[in-house]
Amino acid sequence: MLEQRWAGLRNRSRVATRAPPAATLGAEKSPSHLRAIREIMSSRSRLRSRMSKSQPDILHRTRVAVLWLVALLIVGLVGSAVAWRMRLIRAVHAQLAALRVAGLPTSGAELNQWYPAVPDSENAALVLTQAFALMRTFPDQRSNEVARFKPPPRGQPLTPDKVKLLSDYLNLNAAALEKAAEAIKLPKSRYPTDLAQNT
Repeated sequence: MLEQRWAGLRNRSRVATRAPPAATLGAEKSPSHLRAIREIMSSRSRLRSRMSKSQPDILHRTRVAVLWLVALLIVGLVGSAVAWRMRLIRAVHAQLAALRVAGLPTSGAELNQWYPAVPDSENAALVLTQAFALMRTFPDQRSNEVARFKPPPRGQPLTPDKVKLLSDYLNLNAAALEKAAEAIKLPKSRYPTDLAQNT
């Protein structure tokens, strides 16, 4: 009886110490197992390549979107400016039409026709231009005194120096004053200018 139990224990110890099958330890792998490992590795490499390629694509799409937004903003601003300009032009044309209906000039050429011509013999402006040409000033510091002259307060007389200064200035421009006196006797006036020159 003891011998049978001892033999059973020895058999169990041999079974326990026996090397396990190769499949359980993974020492030897089947072909299907190797294919699965290769597929996993290849899928990982493909995923990494896709991720590395997707980053430049995202940057490119972002840049394109930003450029489109900037272009739309510029187009909107230009369109708004053009629309405002067109409304302004229509408003100006409407006002010019109202002036024409009222019989008023709207250009330099129309203003030349609207501004009546004056015969030279009745034109005070021509004589006044001659008076302006005859005006003179002092060759010394008195010209500055005339330019800075201020009348005294009300009720106070001029000083003798200022009286002499003004008297000398009037005598210097006596010819211009006589020509101006002739001009104010004429009934009409129009200066020789072409109002259509700068339009």
